[in-house]
Amino acid sequence: MIVIPGAQAQQELAAIRVPIDFRTGLTLRGRRRAPAVSRRVVDAVDRHEQAPHDLIAELDAMDLAKRTRAFRAITPELGAALARWWSWARNSPYQVGWTRRAFRSPDPVDSGQARFTILAQLLPHAVAYPRPLAWHAAWLLHFGDHVPLGPVLAAAMDDGDDGVRTTLIESAHARHPISGPTRQGLVALLASGESSDWEQVAGLLRNAGRAEGLRQSILEAADLAHPDAFARIIDVVLEHDLTRFAGTVRAAGVWVGETFEVRQSKVVAAALHGIRHRLDRPATAAELVAGDPADAYLGLWSLAVRDAPGAIPVAADVLRSPDERARLAAARLLADLALPLAGEALASALRDESLPVYAAAAAAWPVQHWSSKEASPDLDPEVRSALLERVQSLGRSRDVQTGLLGERIEKVGSAQAADVIVSHTPAEALDATVLEAATASGRSQAARKYAADPVSHRAVLFSLLDDRSSQVRGVAQEAVSGLVGLTDDEAGRLEDALARKSADVRTTALRLLAAQSPERLAGTIARLRSGTPDQRRAATELQAAAGAGADGDSVPGVTAIPAALAYGPDERTAAIRPASPPTGSFTRYHDGCRLVLTSLAAWIDEHADTEVQTYHGVEMLANVGWLSPAADGRLPLADLLEPWWERISGRLTDGGIELALLHLRGLGYGGWVDRVNREVLGFVEEPGGVDRRIQLRMNLIARLAEHAWRPSWADPVLDMLDAAAAAVPPRSLLGPAEVMARRGVEVTSNAWGGIEQTDGRRAFFGALFEELHRLVDLAALTDDQVARWWRTARYLDEPEGTFDTWKGETVEVAEPNRWGREAGASVRVPDQPYRLRPAPPIVVTAFERGVATRADLVDAILLPPVRSPMWGYGRGDDAAVARELTRLRPEPWATGDLTQQVVEDVRRAVIEHERRRGDLPTPFSNTAAAFRSAYGAESLVRVVESLGSRPLTRGYAWTESRESALSHLIRIHQPAPEDTPASFGRLVEQAAIAEQRVVEIGVYSPQWATLIEGHLGWPGYASAVWWVRAHTKDENWTVDQEIRAAWQSEVSQRTPLDAADLVRGAADVAWFRRMHEEIGADRFRRVLAAAKYASTAGGHTRARLFANALVGAVEESELLERIRSKRNQDAVRALGLLPLPGDRRATLLARYELLRGFVASDRTSGSQRRASETTAVAVGMENLARTAGYRDPQRLVWAMEAEAVADLASGPVTARDGDLAVTLALDEHGSPSVGVARAGRRLASIPAASRKHPEIAALRDRATRLRTQATRMRASLEEACILGDAFEPAELGTLLAHPVMAPMLRSLVLVDAEGVAGFASAEPAVMTGPDGSPRPLGEGARIAHPLDLLASGEWPDFQHRLMADGITQPFKQAFRELYTPSAGERDDAGTTSRRYGGHQVQVRQAGGILRSRGWVSDVELGFSRTFHREKVTVWCRLLDGWGSPTDVEDATITDVTFSRPGMWDPMRLEDVPGRVFSEAMRDLDLVVSVAHASGVDPEASESTVEMRARLVDETADLLGLRNVEVGGHHARVKGTLGTYTIHLGSGIVHRVPGNAVCIVPVGAQHRGRIFLPFADDDPRTAEIVAKVVLLARDERITDPTILQQLVG
Repeated sequence: MIVIPGAQAQQELAAIRVPIDFRTGLTLRGRRRAPAVSRRVVDAVDRHEQAPHDLIAELDAMDLAKRTRAFRAITPELGAALARWWSWARNSPYQVGWTRRAFRSPDPVDSGQARFTILAQLLPHAVAYPRPLAWHAAWLLHFGDHVPLGPVLAAAMDDGDDGVRTTLIESAHARHPISGPTRQGLVALLASGESSDWEQVAGLLRNAGRAEGLRQSILEAADLAHPDAFARIIDVVLEHDLTRFAGTVRAAGVWVGETFEVRQSKVVAAALHGIRHRLDRPATAAELVAGDPADAYLGLWSLAVRDAPGAIPVAADVLRSPDERARLAAARLLADLALPLAGEALASALRDESLPVYAAAAAAWPVQHWSSKEASPDLDPEVRSALLERVQSLGRSRDVQTGLLGERIEKVGSAQAADVIVSHTPAEALDATVLEAATASGRSQAARKYAADPVSHRAVLFSLLDDRSSQVRGVAQEAVSGLVGLTDDEAGRLEDALARKSADVRTTALRLLAAQSPERLAGTIARLRSGTPDQRRAATELQAAAGAGADGDSVPGVTAIPAALAYGPDERTAAIRPASPPTGSFTRYHDGCRLVLTSLAAWIDEHADTEVQTYHGVEMLANVGWLSPAADGRLPLADLLEPWWERISGRLTDGGIELALLHLRGLGYGGWVDRVNREVLGFVEEPGGVDRRIQLRMNLIARLAEHAWRPSWADPVLDMLDAAAAAVPPRSLLGPAEVMARRGVEVTSNAWGGIEQTDGRRAFFGALFEELHRLVDLAALTDDQVARWWRTARYLDEPEGTFDTWKGETVEVAEPNRWGREAGASVRVPDQPYRLRPAPPIVVTAFERGVATRADLVDAILLPPVRSPMWGYGRGDDAAVARELTRLRPEPWATGDLTQQVVEDVRRAVIEHERRRGDLPTPFSNTAAAFRSAYGAESLVRVVESLGSRPLTRGYAWTESRESALSHLIRIHQPAPEDTPASFGRLVEQAAIAEQRVVEIGVYSPQWATLIEGHLGWPGYASAVWWVRAHTKDENWTVDQEIRAAWQSEVSQRTPLDAADLVRGAADVAWFRRMHEEIGADRFRRVLAAAKYASTAGGHTRARLFANALVGAVEESELLERIRSKRNQDAVRALGLLPLPGDRRATLLARYELLRGFVASDRTSGSQRRASETTAVAVGMENLARTAGYRDPQRLVWAMEAEAVADLASGPVTARDGDLAVTLALDEHGSPSVGVARAGRRLASIPAASRKHPEIAALRDRATRLRTQATRMRASLEEACILGDAFEPAELGTLLAHPVMAPMLRSLVLVDAEGVAGFASAEPAVMTGPDGSPRPLGEGARIAHPLDLLASGEWPDFQHRLMADGITQPFKQAFRELYTPSAGERDDAGTTSRRYGGHQVQVRQAGGILRSRGWVSDVELGFSRTFHREKVTVWCRLLDGWGSPTDVEDATITDVTFSRPGMWDPMRLEDVPGRVFSEAMRDLDLVVSVAHASGVDPEASESTVEMRARLVDETADLLGLRNVEVGGHHARVKGTLGTYTIHLGSGIVHRVPGNAVCIVPVGAQHRGRIFLPFADDDPRTAEIVAKVVLLARDERITDPTILQQLVG
């Protein structure tokens, strides 16, 4: 039994662990005497790359003694064990990773890379824990599964190490004092050559019971086992019918490389029988060909388990079979072998006429798009030839099924075949035609191969600058940027590129051309000057770059800094290290700091079992690490925390200054951070790591500091700021690698380019140095305090002193690409570490108080011209000041006149400088991009003039292109108060801006629409712009949020439709008609021509389509074609907007019927498609209703249904064929009936000869349509009940006269606005009670929902009336289920329902039910349904069990929440409309009733938290578990390895303090069942009780997946 708690184990390991310097990697012991091979091994491991083949061969060729010496030079303690394992592992499976197979090869070359991969994982562990192998075996549980010690331990046991064997067996049975069952321990026992070791694991598997994780661990280790051990494990599985468990099904799928579902347990069992048989009796090729193809695959697979090379000739023979599926089996096996020897056979399979056979064979050459190296040696000529044929013949991509037992999908097509060639071909051998056929990812990979040697491949790299994919162009641009000296051909190609529009191509071309010699550059400029306007502009920019302006005109980027932006270092506040406060300045706070920490820790322990409401529901305080501030400004948990604070605050200095000091303390440990903390606080606290108690304590200290802040605390806090700032060592700063190298500091990056160091200013004292302004009330500070703060902030900003921004020394550094790695180009940056710019409020306050200078403020606004690496640490938010001070609505502290005047001066100068730029960015491009507003028509027009005829950038301006920069400036400009249509017009005329460009500007930046309307003299232009924007399908997320909010406000003032309706595609017809009449058709067409500038992509096409539909500019036939052939949803919406012609009634009915049948006309679409089509139909019906003049779609539905049977209301309709009469009539229930008579004599059916008679056939079709209509009407009445639609009095009378609707309506219960309920009667103003007595029907009558029936108090009476009189309702109304939030749901933070938590459902069946009710499946969450009228979305979440047996199981419901569309914050259940809550829960109840997968009756599972609490209490008592306590929503278990809490509602487990423990429940059908003789068999209740019992005896746990979490 394990007796060492996890925390203690981790402390002991930490004391032993030897840290490895990530910068130097592994080191050799006794370097001078270390063998050369040892150095090569260490180098290969540190590079994280595949080992050279000759290194592996050298290790294989060594005898044991030499190999031991080599490994001991790296790890003396484990060197001998690793040397033995290296030889032993030659016969182990030669594949590693997620897609490994259990194949073995006698050739050590085949297993070489796999062995070295494992060695590369073992060596860092061995160096970190320098202990003998027996110690590692004893501590195996505490290392995790990522350290592959299992094979090493197996080799030791086979070498006679019985001590290791004893340790592993005791651990497997949970009898070891330190270790326990682990996956690596199971691997070791199964890989051993001793059958007695296998039997230990077989016994565990037999007795696994409810330990699904143990079963999964054993089965996932089985493919690494000795072949005979593998056979033994299969025997146990079959003997004990373990294929009924999900873990077995999943493991079998991993073994054979196919996806199984848990319902395929019989298929899995049959497959395992086949494998077991063939492991003992290998089959010949003839036997395999003669049998079933699936058996052939399993036979070949079993051969490869013992001898993979030996299986190749057998598979090659099977590949010649005439049976396509037999050939597929052979191709699958050959591809999975991943051996070069299989290449010849696979080459023939690539030419197989069967596409699945080809697809299976092609998988042998996996495509690695993100590698710049060849994935394997160059392709065999036969393979290349076969793939080239496929490139020519396959065509478009498609999915092909290659599974023989389950699912295995491969994607094939010409592009995929080309990608295989690209991935497995050296750069110099790539063919241009193959490159053209490849996908963008394939071409990008080819470009990276070329870029590895750009000098040798410069011609092809230059050609890729024109690639259609920006991804490919980007790689090529980065590669050619580092080339020196352009050839004439290359220069000509780049000059031609400057005539094109792609901004990235133009920028690259300019940079390369500008780097030419002066003579060559002059020739380029001369040629460009005779070219297109774009080329001429490029010539001007290049000439400026050469130092000679064009006609004396200055060009940004190389010219003088504008006066408004120029400043010298002497004009800024000096950056001088502050003096540290005198020794002992903080001594008087030391006792108080200790008191706060110890007292607050005691308070947390005292209330550890208190249940608190968090975003995650009800949790115990011990598991909480963070509490948000209370909405009313009080402290969190005020009722508990305020009494503590009242007791403690009087014992602190000045009401608690210690709180602020503790909140602002350094978070690092060691060195200068410890010295500062010890000086200020009097002690250094140990690291808290993930300890929730320490996290919560610091969170509460922060909340208390904010709550109790006093102005008198400012001076001590500023003392602390000075002390910490003065202590910052220069080596803790961070900057570009080249800059820091000049200071003797090495900056290292990981394989992805991310900087691995941190800047000490941010990493250790972020709260003090960067966030202090959030704590301190700046307005309450004295001028002296502000000055003091500002001076220290300036030092922290530039610790090396004030740098001369414009004339200071610069350093050439490698320019990072989009992945943070070197791009091949270089830029010059200031020779200083990264700056820590003061927060905007500090800068502004200092400036307004006269402490900071104008130059300080200007410097804070301006951004550096170079971006930092994407994944680097140390750079702050340089744009914060520029963004905050140019907001549309600045914060009050940013509105000072002095500040805003400087902001305006800087903004005007930057914009003026930027608008005259060329394609290359200027020193102020980043600053311009950070601006969020600019003002004035004059400035706007100058920017528009600079843009010329170039298009506006519609999407996110992520590039530094000229068009993106100028478009951003146009979008942020706002009209100034003095701007008028006349003044705007004069500016436009002076700049000679075309009228259509002005129209486009109004659409692009609609805040100018009113002024433009006045200038153009187009009444209605502004309304047209806003209508187009309102009806464009685009969230405009690339626009600044404040500008976007202003736009939304403008739209909301013009239409009653809200944003959600407009996004759905609703159209405001009345607004359009007013606007269109005002602006006129011709001018509106010009607005529509500019509509693309209202969207980032194609969303404007919706507005254009709607407008054309409303004016009749699109034919109905065109819309119908788009609806029927392309199922275009906007065409569905637009159909309802078309004007109604003269024959109004017939056209309206036809459109109505088409819309009603649209969704049902396609039965192949998925749930999301069907849901979106349903929404499109709903909007189309709304639009049609508005067009036809109906109040809402429901009225349209009833009117159309009445229209369809208008002639039948007065009597039957008859069709004749001679003396044969066929009559269509409606019976008393409104159902259609067809009567047939010949010469007055009734017939049973229509004679065959008359069925095709036109009139009779039409009558039969109509009868069918009427039956469908009755179904639609029942659905419309049910929808009216759910939505609460009220009837107008006249309308109700019409419906009660409807021949189909009336019989249905009279069987339903109505309710009026006063809550009086009754059955409808023939009189619209009268209804009858359940006893038949008449009742007056008041206003607001509607079909009663169960909520109304419950409120009436007569619900049972109405039910009795229906039963007694035999009344059949058209839908379930009086007996409809009603669901309301339970008390437990209201208590659980009021936002989450878990009443169906734990129920397993069959996903396909559940999905079918939910889709039919308007739900949508979501890959990541589960299912959702939006109630559009109420603007509420309900989410039903499913358990994510990726990587566990739940992968192959049915879905498990976790919880249900409600939210507003587009928002993620859940609503309180009390705020959810009652009908919405009830109907959502009714849908889910139906699902768990009909589609449930477990053997549980879900109708009997409405267990409450209180019941579960009693049940856990009783169970603990019956089983004698004295370490279980129950209270509130939680059970608390004090185990041997830790203390745990289990939430009685959700079943979530935490190991106190706060670490979640993942114990994934697996469905009751497919795992061991827990027997509950004293309660219903609710699966969630069973799960909770099982967890309590399991954790109460945690020292006995044998499930490795759980145990490692408890001790980790």
